[in-house]
Amino acid sequence: MSGINERHSAMEAMLHLSDEHKFQAAMRRDRLLAEWAAQKLGRSDVSVYAKEVITADLKTPGDQDVCDKVSADLADLGITAAQVRAQLNAFQAQAVAEAGR
Repeated sequence: MSGINERHSAMEAMLHLSDEHKFQAAMRRDRLLAEWAAQKLGRSDVSVYAKEVITADLKTPGDQDVCDKVSADLADLGITAAQVRAQLNAFQAQAVAEAGR
């Protein structure tokens, strides 16, 4: 239930941001997720991987495309889609806090 509460809190905070801040928060969230995933994958080209993740987010509305991409990349390491979603939610809250400053 904690994951649901984190997601709800992050989404609620997003409602109070301007469109520009929402976009910046989403890009920051994606970068944080990419950095986390790149570390798990042992990738040294973090900037390149971050661009791949951010590009995935721009394909369709919502964040499912980001979760799908990162989950697929981490599947061989035994990291589940639920774990990726939990990280995304945590990074969402962090990005919203940073965007609100």
